[in-house]
Amino acid sequence: MSASVIGALRVNLGLDSAQFERGAKRLDPIMVSDDAAGFCEIEEPRRFTQEELDWRAANAPWNLRRDFKTNISWDRECEREG
Repeated sequence: MSASVIGALRVNLGLDSAQFERGAKRLDPIMVSDDAAGFCEIEEPRRFTQEELDWRAANAPWNLRRDFKTNISWDRECEREG
């Protein structure tokens, strides 16, 4: 699926494969200072009732996916800190 999304993006932007690859390689990583707030300091697990989950699944699935990913990250990175 991601390959088709990237292909569609290239077509929409009017880029050939070589141009797209060169542009993607020029991205610089974002540097974050050591004293910046970490994920565990600014996020918390997202908890919802079944009614809230049902509504979000029907009306805002993108938010539900984001919250699911946040919870996976929280479980992986923050559980040990608490």
